[in-house]
Amino acid sequence: MHTQPTDLPGMTQGSAYPQGTTCFGNNEVYRSTHAHGFRVHHWNSPEIAGALAALLPDPDACFAAGDVCKHGTRSHAGKVTLAGKAYFLKRYNDRGSWYRFRHLFKHSRAIHAWQISCDFHTAQVPVPRPLICLEERRSFLLRRSYILMELVEGAITLRDLWPSLAMTDKVGLVAECAEIIGRMHKSGRVHGDLKWSNLLVQGHPGSLRLTLVDLDSCARLDWRRRNGIGKDIGVFLDWLDRCEADGTVRQRFLSLWKQWAR
Repeated sequence: MHTQPTDLPGMTQGSAYPQGTTCFGNNEVYRSTHAHGFRVHHWNSPEIAGALAALLPDPDACFAAGDVCKHGTRSHAGKVTLAGKAYFLKRYNDRGSWYRFRHLFKHSRAIHAWQISCDFHTAQVPVPRPLICLEERRSFLLRRSYILMELVEGAITLRDLWPSLAMTDKVGLVAECAEIIGRMHKSGRVHGDLKWSNLLVQGHPGSLRLTLVDLDSCARLDWRRRNGIGKDIGVFLDWLDRCEADGTVRQRFLSLWKQWAR
């Protein structure tokens, strides 16, 4: 059974979750410190302390022994093993002088992803749990930054899975998508890139569960992003229309999303 949206802890229309600030401090859930030239924020647990010890002092060395799935000018990401356990590690690259000065008074993309992921985790929006965030600055100028997250094991994208599903499973997944997206919008956040490759599905027919990934474009709703909800819904429905000709599935999504988002 899913919790009704009005029962979520701390939920008010357009609210931001308290975790968005506590994830930067020292408290029961999180720890913040400096180590090896990095500002470090991490989940407060012995397991994550072990992962952090394996990650530092050279996070880039972890990629050499890992399974890299993305090589890019902006970011570098893949599966890594730390202290005997697999995680997902993403590095946001140092892109030169303009990048450094532009972020002089601005958080890195890793910090942004860390905060939004913590907010979503608190809001019970299914995202990989954020575990460690590293930000490197020299003379206040941003260089590399990293975020370590739980690995979504055995998942397949909704885009790739959809053609093989029976209609009952399609209807069930659409209902879950409507709840997840509606809950996210009610919390005052937008995803910004709800293509179906950013929706991961785990489990088997009759027991499928979804996880939202790639949170770099997520943002808090404000006057600058007043059309963000419409964009999220438009992108999701565009993919639904590409993959499914049955218009009743589309109407079911919209009907359920409105119930959760209001």
